Amino acid sequence: MTLIRSFLVFLLLTFNAYAGNLIVGTGGMGASGGGACSTPSQGEHYTEGFEGSTACYTAGTEVCENATAWTVVDGTQTFGYTLPSTPLSLLCSKGLRINVNEASNYVRLDEGTARADAKIIFYFYLTSSSAGTDHNFVSIGNSTTQGSSRWGYATIYNNAGTITMRCGGGVNSAWLPIAIEKVYKVTLNGNTTTPANSFMSVEDCSSGTCTDVDGSPDTDFRATVAGGASARYQFYGGLAAGASDITDFVFDVISVGAAD
Repeated sequence: MTLIRSFLVFLLLTFNAYAGNLIVGTGGMGASGGGACSTPSQGEHYTEGFEGSTACYTAGTEVCENATAWTVVDGTQTFGYTLPSTPLSLLCSKGLRINVNEASNYVRLDEGTARADAKIIFYFYLTSSSAGTDHNFVSIGNSTTQGSSRWGYATIYNNAGTITMRCGGGVNSAWLPIAIEKVYKVTLNGNTTTPANSFMSVEDCSSGTCTDVDGSPDTDFRATVAGGASARYQFYGGLAAGASDITDFVFDVISVGAAD
């Protein structure tokens, strides 16, 4: 009896240790645990969860996991923004908040290497959006100027209250539905060597398990390397936003990996 009881206690302890390290859902979202975030979807080349001990950008006071990889291009942003427990309780505890209010407001990430083939993953949610025209909120390319030598991009559009997004590059995807106060995981798999392997996907991760939204994945998406484009520089926020473009973005966990 004593042996049986000891064995049962061992099984219980083993299960609890496993459950404590469980990563929820196919989207790979994991809870953070202090210090550098144990980020989901870590890329082979680069991962940022906005938690760390090194300055996010030159002369900046906010800290990130990667040293001075960011540049504030226009406007005011909040690095290390404390994420609310709803809807982001399963992601890292910090993020990047960019409130676009009828004017350009964005930052630039320098991943460090010009890659023609890459898989870029980022998580984001909207606290509000009344974007009157479609405008880019992510732009990826080989230039320190957004929109130049562009490899790919993501665009948001509020069509009479229905919020949609799409990704483009050499070929655009279809418009896919999104909503405020939901966590989304966006994947841009740009394989310029074997274009047929390219795709973009948008997954709703709000419940803790990531599931494709209607129309995702979209295999029409193609990255482009025309004009020497690559995935080195990434811009996040309100790019060329204008009158009636009002969107409050929160980004978390940006990673760059090898293309599928």
